[in-house]
Order: sequence, then C-alpha cells, then structure tokens
Amino acid sequence: MYRIKSLQIKNFKCLKDHSFDFGEKNLVLFDGPNGYGKTTVYDALEIAFTGNLRRFKDNTNIKQSVGYGDSSFHKDKTKPIEIGLNLHDRKGNKLYIFRKYPSASDITARDKNPRNFFEKIEQYSIQLNGKNVEDQTLGQLLNYESIEKFFNILDYVEQDENTYFIKKSAKDKYNGLSELLGINNHNDALKKTSEVIRAINAQERTLGEQLTRVKEENKAILESEGEDIIYNRLVEIKELPWDKKDLVISQNEVRINYLSELQKLSYLKSNEQLIEKIIKANSIRELLESSVRIDNLVRNYWNVVNIETLIRENEQRGRESKEKESLTIVSKSIETKDYKTLQENQEALKLVIEQDNIYEELKEMIRELLSLKNLLSAENRLIEEIRDKRNSFLEAFTKSSESLKLVEDGICPTCSHDWGSKDELLSQFKETEELIFKSNDISREKLRKAQELWDSKMEELTLLKRISDRVDQIEKNRLALIGLDEFLKVSANQANWSEEFEKILDLFSKDQAAELIELFNQRLKQEELEDVIESVRSKAFEFIPHFNADLKIDELRETFQNQLDNSLEELRRIQTETVEQKIKYIHYAYFNGISKKISNIEANLVKLEATRKKCTDVSDLLKEQINSYLKGIIANITAPFYIYTSKILQNHSLGTGLVFNADIDKATPEIMIHPLGRKQEASFSLSSGQLSATVISLMLVLNKVYNQNDLGVIMIDDPIQTLDEINTHSLIELLKHNFSDEQVILSTHEDKYSRFIRYKYERFGLSHDNIEMRREI
Repeated sequence: MYRIKSLQIKNFKCLKDHSFDFGEKNLVLFDGPNGYGKTTVYDALEIAFTGNLRRFKDNTNIKQSVGYGDSSFHKDKTKPIEIGLNLHDRKGNKLYIFRKYPSASDITARDKNPRNFFEKIEQYSIQLNGKNVEDQTLGQLLNYESIEKFFNILDYVEQDENTYFIKKSAKDKYNGLSELLGINNHNDALKKTSEVIRAINAQERTLGEQLTRVKEENKAILESEGEDIIYNRLVEIKELPWDKKDLVISQNEVRINYLSELQKLSYLKSNEQLIEKIIKANSIRELLESSVRIDNLVRNYWNVVNIETLIRENEQRGRESKEKESLTIVSKSIETKDYKTLQENQEALKLVIEQDNIYEELKEMIRELLSLKNLLSAENRLIEEIRDKRNSFLEAFTKSSESLKLVEDGICPTCSHDWGSKDELLSQFKETEELIFKSNDISREKLRKAQELWDSKMEELTLLKRISDRVDQIEKNRLALIGLDEFLKVSANQANWSEEFEKILDLFSKDQAAELIELFNQRLKQEELEDVIESVRSKAFEFIPHFNADLKIDELRETFQNQLDNSLEELRRIQTETVEQKIKYIHYAYFNGISKKISNIEANLVKLEATRKKCTDVSDLLKEQINSYLKGIIANITAPFYIYTSKILQNHSLGTGLVFNADIDKATPEIMIHPLGRKQEASFSLSSGQLSATVISLMLVLNKVYNQNDLGVIMIDDPIQTLDEINTHSLIELLKHNFSDEQVILSTHEDKYSRFIRYKYERFGLSHDNIEMRREI
C-alpha cells in the first residue's frame, strides 16, 4: 500500500514554497495554532488526489456564473500554484503526482470563482518510478476506482465540514452508500427500467384513450357492414388525393376534407350549364382589370385586320420617300442653276409634268443649257490659258532678244515665222486674243438667252410650285399613315395579337362582339384613343353575365380550376352517379382505415403489455439482487459501526453505540443512523462533537470493511477541536489498534494533545512524526 513520502507546495494560500517530509510514518501529526496552514496542507493533499476541493465544488451557494476580482488560492497573484506529492509503497514503487494551476493574472474573473478554479489546470502529470505515465489514471495506478468521488468518504474527514454525509437525508445517504458500495450501476439500471415501465404505462394509457376515442367517434361507421366498393377513377386529366386507388383513410379530418371536395364537384356538376358563363364573366372581369389588354385591342385591332393595307401603305411610303428626295434635289438644282444635277435627276420631272411633249422639251432645254454652260466654261478656261501663255511668251521673247541677240525683229521664236517686225508679231497676238474674246461673248449671249427661255418656261409651268405642292402632299400622306416603328411592331406581333383579339371577342356573344368591334374597327387618331378605350370598357362591363345571389360563383370557379383544370370536356364526361359512387368509396376507405387503425392500436397495446411485463420482471430481479446485496453489506457495517461509535462516543444521552437502519424494501429506499433500540435520527439529536465522532467512526468502518485499494492513508483534520478528552483518547486507541497498517495524518492546535497522541503511538511501537507549522511558516 502507498504511503505519503513528501509533499511540495508553492504559492498556495498562506504557503509560499514549502516541502513536508512525511517519512512514510504510521502517524504524521501537524500541530500549531489556528491560521498557520494546517488545513492548507490537507487542501493540497485533497487537490493532489482528486483535482478539486469538495467543500467548494459541492457548495451550491456559490454561483458558478459569478466572477471574482481576487483569487482565494494564490499567495502571489502573478505566480502559478504548484503541488507535488510523492507516494512510496513497501515494494519500492515510487509514485509522483504533480498539478499546476495558472497565475491569477492569467485567468478570467469567472475562473477565479472557487467552484470553477480547479477546472483551469495548466499541467497535470503522473510518474511511476521516474517515468511519465500517460496510459493509466491515478485511480488505476492506486487500484482506486472513482477516487475523486470516494476519497472524502473513505480516506478523509474534513474540519467543520466532516458531518456532511451524516446530515444528508435518509434517501441521499442510501444513494451515497450505494455508490460507495459499487451498486450504483445496478441502481441506475433499476431507475432506467422503472422509467421505461412508467413510459410504457403512459403510452398504454394514451393508446387506450385513443382506442376508446376512435371507437366512440366512429361508432356508426364501425356498426355498418362496410360494403365493398369497386374502385373507378373519376377524374382522368389529373391526379387528385381522393381519387387514388387502394385509398386508406384513418383520420376523420381527411375523410371530411375529401367529402367536402366531392360535394363541391357535385355542386359544380349540377351547375354545368352555367359554368361557361361563370368562366366568361370572370374572364371579362380580369380583362377589365388589365388596362394593357383593352388598350392594345383598341389601338391595334384595325391594324391587325387590315395588315395587307398597311403593307401596301408602307410600300407607298417607301416610294414617296424616294420621290420627295428626288424632287427636293430637282427644286434645289433649278434654284441654283445646277444643270448637271438637274439632268441626273430629270426623271423626277415626270412626277410633276404630265405631258410627255413638255417633259421632252424640258429635257432638251436642260441638255442645251448644260451644253452651253460647258462650252462657255471651256472657252473661259481657254482664254485664261491664252493669256497665261501670251504673258509667258512675251516675257520669254523679251529675255531671249536681249540676252542672245540672235533673234531678228519680227521672227517668232516659237515657229520661226517672219512677221517682218516685232510690232507686227505682237499685233498678231492681240488680234488672235480679240477673236477668242469675241467668240466667248457670243457663247455668253447664247447661254443668257437660253437661261431666259428656261426661266420663262419655269414661270409658265410654275414648276417649282408644282414640286413644292407635290412634296407637301407626300408629307401629308406620310402623316396620315401609321409610323414606321408602329408598322414594324404590328407586323411582328400580327399573329399573336390576332389570336389574343379572337380570345377576347369570344368572351362575348356574336352581337356583343359586333357592338364592341364597331367602336374600334377604324383608323383612330391619337386624340380619339382614350375616349374609345373608355367606351369599350363601359360596354364590356355592361355585357358581364349576372347570376342569382345564392349561387356560389367563387366556389364553382375554384373547383373547376383546381379539380378539372378548367376543362369543360372533362366536366361533361363526369356523371352525377359516378360522383355519388366516389362518395361511397370514400366512406368505404375510411371504414377500412379506421378498422386497420383500431387493429394497429390493439396490436400495439398487446406488445406494450408484453414489454411492460418483461421490464417488470427485470425490475423485480434487480430490486431483489440490490436489496439482498445491500442487506448483506449493511449487516457487515452495522456491527463494526456500533463498536466504533461505542468506543469513541462512550456513553451519551441516547445510549452507547449507533446502528444503521436500512429500509431497503421501500419504494424509495432510505438509510437512518440512530441509537440501538430507538428510531430517532442521530443527526437531529447528537451534538456537533458527537456527530463528528460519528462521521469519523463511519469513515473508519467504511475504510476498514470496503477500502480494497492501494492507498493506505487516513486523513482527519483537527478532530480534537470537537471531541472531549474521553472521545479523543478512545479515537487514538481505535486508530493504533485497528489501523496500524494505515498512515494516519492528524492535525491539532493544542500541544498537549499532540504530545499525548505521539506518546500513545510510541508506546504501541508505531512510528510517528510531528510537523510544527509554526516553525514551517
């Protein structure tokens, strides 16, 4: 068994950096006044073994959600806490446990809460014989399963808080003892089995109530014979939930819904003659709600009907556009006397000149004018050319005569003709020039007379006015036609609009449609459109069919849409008799569904009853095993507990020793601790010192009887402060005689008791040591 060899504590509560040598002694006694760290050492040992402090962990008065400004455990807030524990056993094994917690400055306010602090461990390690152990827990190494739970019951009695187990309720003492004795798994299984049985009972009640309710609600249907009905599909064009084959209905709400749908269909069939009028009435209303459809009808009905006319008009528009372009060019050419352009576009004159002879005359005049103009232009160019050459010649001739002195007077330097003298030569140049000028004057005169004749002819024919009038007429024609963009839109949509207009007019009778068409089947001016549209809307509203006030028009329309997709052919195919037959089929399907539902509920009840019986058998067996085991265990504890309490308590107001009274057979088992022969709970009648003695007795009994682990340590923090001298003497006698194999760690604040306890151990031949905390601190 392992005993404590040494303990190292750094920065924990009042201890800065201390090592304590336990020396594996039978007794280690910490003595010293209050406030010198005795309980701090016990806290460090509890943390080393369990990783927590029970008095904080289980204290529900401390709210875990509350943050703390300061840490209750750090001596220096900037440094971590370190606890190291060395354990040795008689085989020479050495076990070292090390736990390290972060500094207070490195954790949050919530982590400083005493109930939360020890969850923030920074380092935890175990070494066995100098080697790190990672594949085994501390409990496994000490053969101590759930050491975190049982350490404070089997090995450690705390100061002040040591009566917590005794003060538990009878039920909680039973649960705690069950866990201690290793039957908590059986209790959990029993609890789960009981929960299953309760759940089965609840489900049986629910199903039973459901069965009764189903039978009661469907009494009339169940009493009927449930006549077989042959399935026939009613609606062919679409799938409907109530029209499926092998239909099974187990809920009355579904049946009512299906019957309601069929009643609507029957009502629709009975009003078959009106449905077309209802649909048309609704369609007219929808038409009136759509301003776009009526607007398009009025604007484009004539256009669509007369699309061939529009096509011809568009072709005319193209021709007249070209005419206008040509006439504009001709008019401008006449005004600017641009005879060349006029000749190029003279064909356009036919548009305003009806007589062929006049047209031919004008063509000839244009040709002559152009010819004269061209001749005059040529002569003008020639004159300019002669002048330029004459001047160049005279300049060259003068330079040649003066520089070379080779040319005699009167000899032409270009052709070498001898004109007799220089003056004669120059006279010939001038004469030739005058001849050319005279010819040019003649040509100018001819062109002037020809232009006067042309102008006179233009005035006579009023040609420019004719052209202007024709251009104006073309523009008027253009304005009378629909625009090119509109024509292209009509052409692109003619087929679709034609179909749309036909659908709209089909909503009305033949005479009604004729009245409407009369309103808009004409070329409408832009300023007329709004009035015509309003007239069409008013007239269409007058044509809406009217029905009796009691007729469910909305229901008929909705049924026709949802069930028959607005198919008159399908409505005419369906017969009233087939609808009635389908109603009978729904009743038949519901009868089958209810019968099947009842059968299923009854079968489930049989299964539940069988399962409940099995669970009850398992529960009874578990109870029998647990009770038998506990009775045996308690029988083992009762005698030594009575002996130990008798020895420590000696005589008290209620007698000598205390016994366990376990009422295992109750629905909720309980354990009471009371004097022999009395039923008075000890926790309500004993003093705090006597309760402490009772707790110590119970811990020692449990340790003696059930502690099969490898930890040979018993820790009692300052038992003397609540015990009198007789109780203290009895406790020491009990420890040295019955727990000599255990390492007992005690603390006291009185020197005389410290010396007395060590004296008792020494006389019994047991090793001991005391640690004076006054010197350590």
